[in-house]
Amino acid sequence: MLALALCAAAYGVWLSLEGRIRSAPQYQLDESQIRVTPPPEWIRTDVRAEALQMAGIHGPLSILQDDLLVRIQQAFAQHAWVARVVRVTRRIPPQVIVELEYRRPVLMVEVPGGLLAVDVEAVPLPSEDFTPEDVGRYPRLGGVRPATEGPLGTVWNDPQVAAAAQIGAALVDDWQVLDLWRILPLEGGPLETQQAPQFELRTRDGQRIIWGSGSAESARQKAARLRRIHAEHGGTWPDEAIDLRTPQERRLATRPAAQKR
Repeated sequence: MLALALCAAAYGVWLSLEGRIRSAPQYQLDESQIRVTPPPEWIRTDVRAEALQMAGIHGPLSILQDDLLVRIQQAFAQHAWVARVVRVTRRIPPQVIVELEYRRPVLMVEVPGGLLAVDVEAVPLPSEDFTPEDVGRYPRLGGVRPATEGPLGTVWNDPQVAAAAQIGAALVDDWQVLDLWRILPLEGGPLETQQAPQFELRTRDGQRIIWGSGSAESARQKAARLRRIHAEHGGTWPDEAIDLRTPQERRLATRPAAQKR
């Protein structure tokens, strides 16, 4: 009974002092003391400032606040550039460490009025962050009429965009080296009548590469085959169109004179 009475008394003392302790200067957290994983080079916006502003988190805050870490985690999870909040940790002296995984653009989708960047999961990204020079470095999907995209940071529920994003992810590091220009629906029939979206690639000088469809693993394998073919021809492309739909690529009819579509 004595122990129980002591515990109750201690809890009562804490309740009477809690407000003063939480607001004590040594426990105050300023926004500048919230540290986040440095963003990659393709993100030029201030992710930390935007996430905190959108969530209405303003300092000073108490590092002892019970729901502080949950509020910060939710704030960053809602940002379009954040793929995952790995961990949020508090420290004394006051500091909060936010470990983030960022989204990477892998595809520019042609939409009415311009281009919209997406990541490998077909999540639309803040396209205003990209300069015209940036846009040219990424795979580009054209010739399709994708369904209206959802809010930034949410999955774009369109099978064409989702399938093309896998191709973009497999080729994004080599897009310029391979002199590729666009990803297009495969000629020969409306895309929507096929079981799975089928695509072809076009190079900047008019070469046609029949890609077909496939999983993320298949996309990586096809990208490796393209790199090999390109290297075997001295950093250029053969005159014949290339068909990657079979394990052993086929060469099709000689391509027409260089042209863009």
